[in-house]
Amino acid sequence: MILIRNAKIIDGTGAPERHGDVLISGKSISAIGNFPHKKTETVIEALGMRLAPGFVNIHMEAAVATSIITNPRQTDARKEGFTTLIAGTDGTSLAPLIGGSLEHMRKWAIPHAINIDWHTTKEFQKSLSTLPLGVNFGTFVGYNGIRRAVVHEDDGDPTNKELNAIIHIAETALREGAIGIALNLDTAHGRRISHEEARRAARACAEAKKPLALRLRAQTDHFMEAASEALALYRTTGARMIIADFVPRIMNKAEEKDFHLAYETLASAGDGLYMELRCGAERLVPLYELLPRFAQVGSLETMNALIRDKSMRKKLIAGIPRLEGAHITHAPREHHALIGTTLETFAHNRELNGKEAILELMHLTKLRATICIPSNPSPLHAELIKNDRVLVSGEPQSVWKIADDARLPLETAIMKLTGLPAAALGLAKRGMILENYAADLALMNDKNEVTKIIVNGNLTSNGGLCANL
Repeated sequence: MILIRNAKIIDGTGAPERHGDVLISGKSISAIGNFPHKKTETVIEALGMRLAPGFVNIHMEAAVATSIITNPRQTDARKEGFTTLIAGTDGTSLAPLIGGSLEHMRKWAIPHAINIDWHTTKEFQKSLSTLPLGVNFGTFVGYNGIRRAVVHEDDGDPTNKELNAIIHIAETALREGAIGIALNLDTAHGRRISHEEARRAARACAEAKKPLALRLRAQTDHFMEAASEALALYRTTGARMIIADFVPRIMNKAEEKDFHLAYETLASAGDGLYMELRCGAERLVPLYELLPRFAQVGSLETMNALIRDKSMRKKLIAGIPRLEGAHITHAPREHHALIGTTLETFAHNRELNGKEAILELMHLTKLRATICIPSNPSPLHAELIKNDRVLVSGEPQSVWKIADDARLPLETAIMKLTGLPAAALGLAKRGMILENYAADLALMNDKNEVTKIIVNGNLTSNGGLCANL
């Protein structure tokens, strides 16, 4: 048993903090109160520090998803206070694997050294159970990845037989423990997904009583049109829904007006529809997303053919964004030395300007690379974080800063990283400090820095933790 004594408890419900003790027995919280004479094997003297539920990362990006296999202890995530990681939100997941490989994740330069010993979600969970996991881990079933395996990226719409097969695979994954279905309508392949096809995926979630993570079809324009489609899916199927990566990186004035109309429409939709607000100081972006929209078509091979076409060079460069402070985080094995290099250095070494350097990097890596771009929160973040239907993702320190700018109580900010995502994802008895709930806890000092972490009652988080959410 573990006793945490004299803590300021922020329970993840949004309620004001209160002083008290928390008693942990096994993997669960057994009692909350004041136990000055209780004797246990381990006593943690909180000395008035804050005790919060462990944080939930609802958006573990595809570029780092395989780290759950290569780095199962997830020490860095735990240091930030995360006890639960959710992958697959981008529409591409580690399971199920139709072809028995991770080739469908090649746009994120996933290493091929990983030993793949699973096909189904059930087999994937069994494989995870053999690893010394330091966090709880769950995954959406990535609809886009399944669809690309069944219908080639350069082909047209799926036949009825193919669509039935895609839905059957997704439904099976839900029964085997997937968190929900993730559907990305804003990728080159995802834009070809019809509304009726998306509705079938949403209906499968509704029937399984699991959430649909949906990235809107238009991330740079036509927000109201995209929001209307999401709202129609929500109302006609009744599926619990999370609008993933809701706020675009760049908007002009006209787009901001359309975005606000879309936001207001979705915010008034009902209790079962949530929006994800990315609050991190950095964003991981696969290289192909830096291509102009007209060039984001078909398969990776099709896009690479456009890059090699010398007659397209000027048009491509004109549409590539200007980036400052970005660096390369993932690259193919033959270009592993590029990892950590800034785009500025890459450009200088090749005597190119910034846009030319990005195109050269695309050509060199065949689009199989990811870059990290600084992401500065805008006044829009401080506005949206106040809404009780808005979830947050990103580094906790960034969340605290945005919440402070919005004059949001710390208890509410913590709820958005704990109790609210647990409810949206359907994680039973997680995300709050309540009796009989999972003992996932983070102890924080007066700077809101995590000093101790407990995962499923395990203070040192050395393994043997819950993998199957």
